Amino acid sequence: MPLTLNNPIKRILVFGEILFDVYPSEKHLGGAPLNFAYHLHHLGFRVKLLSAVGNDEKGREILDFLSTEKMDCSLIQKSQEYPSGEVRVSLDEQGSPEYDILMPVAWDDISQTRPGEQEAACCDLFYFGSLCLRSEKSRASLFALLEKIKKDVPVFFDINLRQNYYSQTIIEKSLQNCTILKCNLDEFDVLSEYFSLSDSEHKRLSQLSRMFKINTIILTKGEKGSLLFDSTGVFELELKSDMTKSVIDTVGAGDAFSALFVYGKLRHWDVSLALRRASDFAEKICAIKGALPHEKKMYQKILLF
Repeated sequence: MPLTLNNPIKRILVFGEILFDVYPSEKHLGGAPLNFAYHLHHLGFRVKLLSAVGNDEKGREILDFLSTEKMDCSLIQKSQEYPSGEVRVSLDEQGSPEYDILMPVAWDDISQTRPGEQEAACCDLFYFGSLCLRSEKSRASLFALLEKIKKDVPVFFDINLRQNYYSQTIIEKSLQNCTILKCNLDEFDVLSEYFSLSDSEHKRLSQLSRMFKINTIILTKGEKGSLLFDSTGVFELELKSDMTKSVIDTVGAGDAFSALFVYGKLRHWDVSLALRRASDFAEKICAIKGALPHEKKMYQKILLF
């Protein structure tokens, strides 16, 4: 069950893919938006996930799981044309994943709906990633939703550059519509090339922020820590522990980081505290198989750490 909180419950709308990460001998439910939504749900926020599953056994399994977890499924559509999402995952010796993302699937077929628009108009934070933008239909639905969001509501864009499912044009339009951006070092290098960013890491972040009027940019660096750039300056977190000793796989680590950071932002944590706890949570996710913890006490522990 979600944690009981004294503060008002925040409404989060999450747009994007739901899929199965299929390993050689097992499968785990995932997708960056689902992982993000799952974590914030179990941290006590009111989360709605706008996505699509197929009219198939995997789709029924997804909906059964979300219902068991008491997550709101009211905005999850059922595609009659495409199967539920699937990604074939292989891991290297360091536990880093390589992905084969199947296409087309149900979350390429997300429609614009009145209930989705109504939720967008009253949410406290909107989240989307880049992978779900690969199809024209889902992309059009997303950008239509973004027009319904109130001007003071944070829009979190989590770049996940996978295979050939992105382009400079789509990334540019996404950056124009977000107020918070999260990317890793490889993704930041792509942005630097796309938009001719130059000089030091800090200066490139400043250039990107000014270019697209992005309030906050988070750069995750794996075992090297993370960096946040906003109007007040640059905040850096260096990891002191050797997280590589406990890594089983890194699937979902970035999503865990994003969720804890958003939790801290909406609870008005100090930036340094939000970064540290986000990193702590990401490290714990790296120590389990898959992206979603079965042990719900993990959420209480990370907040009390």
